Amino acid sequence: MSAAQHQDVAAYALGVLEPADSLEVEAHLGDCLPCAAELAAFSRVVALLAPLTEPHALPPARATTSAPSPPLLDRLLATVRRARRTSRLRLVAAAVAVLIAAPAGTVHLRDEQPHVLDARSGTVAASLALQPQAWGTGVALRMDGLDGPRRCELVAVGTDGAEETVLSWSVPQGGYGFPGRTGHERPLRAEGGTGLRADQIRRFEVRTLDGTRVLTIPAH
Repeated sequence: MSAAQHQDVAAYALGVLEPADSLEVEAHLGDCLPCAAELAAFSRVVALLAPLTEPHALPPARATTSAPSPPLLDRLLATVRRARRTSRLRLVAAAVAVLIAAPAGTVHLRDEQPHVLDARSGTVAASLALQPQAWGTGVALRMDGLDGPRRCELVAVGTDGAEETVLSWSVPQGGYGFPGRTGHERPLRAEGGTGLRADQIRRFEVRTLDGTRVLTIPAH
């Protein structure tokens, strides 16, 4: 992922993109699991940056005998908006630099592209984005064609046979990721993690909570 794409995701997380640019990023996020994983990482630091993005208080206005004319007022407002947007975009660039350069153990992005795994069984399709972390592996999941109602879990199976539950969720009546099925067109998106490193994982399994295997996703 390029530095420019990192900045687009960060700007979207901070809400400083123009509406047309936001729509373009949203369309891209719907098809790009790695970018969705990066957005999740940026979102965790938005709360820390929020106080810095608030516009500075302006000094009390001096009394005038008349209000600005509409054209002048429009120009003044446009100038203020540009100044605030420029200030916030500088914070975006700083946030990207801090996230990429942060030491191990802090919330940060890494330079390498997340490792993406794909699998399909019948109508059910899944994609996983694996991101190495100091504590193990971050996992972002997308699933399409998953019918319900039922409760499921994603399990990481280690090379030694040990198992760890990465995350669990409920599937509503109508399911997730069915184009043309009103109210259920969107895929399932969820995030979790495991203490296993990527090289310690043999496969992932999507199971129902009663143990029925829905899908197997090889890790290598």
